[in-house]
Amino acid sequence: VGGVDYISKPFQVQEVLARVENQLTIQRLQKQLWAKNLALETTNQELERSNRELEQFAHVLCHDLNQPLQSIILHTDMLDINYQDRLDMKGEGYITKIRDSSLRMKTFMQDLLVYAKVGADSQDITSTDCNIVLEQVLDNLKAAISEKNALITNDSLPTVNVSQTQLIQLFQNLISNAIKFQAPGTSPQVKVSVKPVDNSRDTDHGILPEVGRASSINATGFDENGRNSLEHGGNYWLFGVHDNGIGMEPDQRSHIFEIFQRLHSSQDYPGTGIGLATCKKIVENHGGQIGVESEPGVGSTFYGTAPA
Repeated sequence: VGGVDYISKPFQVQEVLARVENQLTIQRLQKQLWAKNLALETTNQELERSNRELEQFAHVLCHDLNQPLQSIILHTDMLDINYQDRLDMKGEGYITKIRDSSLRMKTFMQDLLVYAKVGADSQDITSTDCNIVLEQVLDNLKAAISEKNALITNDSLPTVNVSQTQLIQLFQNLISNAIKFQAPGTSPQVKVSVKPVDNSRDTDHGILPEVGRASSINATGFDENGRNSLEHGGNYWLFGVHDNGIGMEPDQRSHIFEIFQRLHSSQDYPGTGIGLATCKKIVENHGGQIGVESEPGVGSTFYGTAPA
């Protein structure tokens, strides 16, 4: 019996009843909290199991499909080389379609495997210089940058505690999209920016909600009122990838971070519809949030947060 249970004499019946009711309420709430914690733990365990199964499925799928796919590509190339003089324009067109479809499938499997593996190396968190990561990404994208005559600029980037492998994938997906989604005849201009944000307040940029304002975040990174809501407790970095591309309509932003979602046909802009879903998964895997601002014909800015 604790001090809270002590009742002085003479006692009032109403006081005793009130204390008993309070204790019963506390016990009931404690039981409810215990039950909710147990349910949450069970849900987390099931989610971890589902993620492991997804990764294993992706590995098996890609492994089992890769060998016959490579055989299709190889024999298509052999057919093109050895029988080129016997094929008319229609036959050459068939070979081109087979090769292009095979390469698209190969890219799809690679992207799916990357998506499934996000989280598998979540323990690989190290102090990572984002400037070095960006240099590697630009080297990986050297051919696309040269082909499109793209101009890539960046702020001086910080060192953060992240998975370096995933950060490379994040920057590479966002910058390659910025280069790809351009109007014909336009040279891509892409900037990688960063700024520190203190205690979820950023009145200068206007992208964050006011401190203490309730805000539900959906797949676009916007709250229920349509405001950008990259809310994050404590100090953090706000990264941005800005481009001068084709942009998108407001109603299109609600789906772009969902897996397999595409806004354009593969003939106009090749892709698998997995890249931005992977970006979202990477950012959330590090405890951050991702969002986008965009205007058709002007360009887009993708934002992501990372702990400082």
